Amino acid sequence: MLKTSFHLYPKGKGMRVNGFDLLGDGIFNIDGDGWKFQRQVSSHEFNTRSLRKFVEHVVDVELTDRLVPILASSAATRTTVLDFQDILQRFAFDNICKIAFGYDPAYLMPSLPEAIFATAFEEAVFITTGRIRTNLPMIWKLKRLLNIGSEKRLRIAVGVVREFANKVTKEKKLELEQKSSLDSVDLLSRFLSSGHSDEKFVADIAGPRVCLGKEMAFLQMKRVVAGVLRRFRVVPAADDLVDPVYVSSFTAKMKGGFPVRIEVRNEIK
Repeated sequence: MLKTSFHLYPKGKGMRVNGFDLLGDGIFNIDGDGWKFQRQVSSHEFNTRSLRKFVEHVVDVELTDRLVPILASSAATRTTVLDFQDILQRFAFDNICKIAFGYDPAYLMPSLPEAIFATAFEEAVFITTGRIRTNLPMIWKLKRLLNIGSEKRLRIAVGVVREFANKVTKEKKLELEQKSSLDSVDLLSRFLSSGHSDEKFVADIAGPRVCLGKEMAFLQMKRVVAGVLRRFRVVPAADDLVDPVYVSSFTAKMKGGFPVRIEVRNEIK
């Protein structure tokens, strides 16, 4: 559907209006020639061999120098509970900033420091998601007009995000996805055919809008799985009777995080 019928599923006016304050005219929020131009420029950069080698280096350093020592320290105490969701978000945030901006925010440190940019970005994403999900858009539009409540917080958060981006640019570069249908289409057929394809499982979207960072994300996941699970056991610390609660956002999350205890595996001889 997103590949063969791409022309029938633009972002649409609704997504553009809801996301404009945060995403502006960026590649995630536009259609047509503007999107095509940004896609071509970005695609060229993402497909260079030098970038892939740099990504591998950045991820390996973050894994070896920061993630593994924090997990080892937690395992040594035996009773420490970590929010593994927060830990991995910090890991990804450091990697993205170093790769895209040449800037190390040092967000994944033993003290688990608060990063103003990361906090502001999470706030902006949360409020923007609320805009997209609401059935009464006039409410957030009125709040924005009056500069009150969540819309005032969004304006402040976006200001922080833009200030950060401007500073690092001067010094040195999603789960929730919305489309508008221009025609009727049969959605059942994509699950009836045999075999696996990227078009059936679209966490990274599919077709011409497939996520440019998909391979980078898979590289991070593979490195983390290989580097962490051969050393440690990651044991859920939540009550077995409590089911995780999914939080709808630009990225999939668990409400309240993912509390775990870290245990050292016996060495494999």
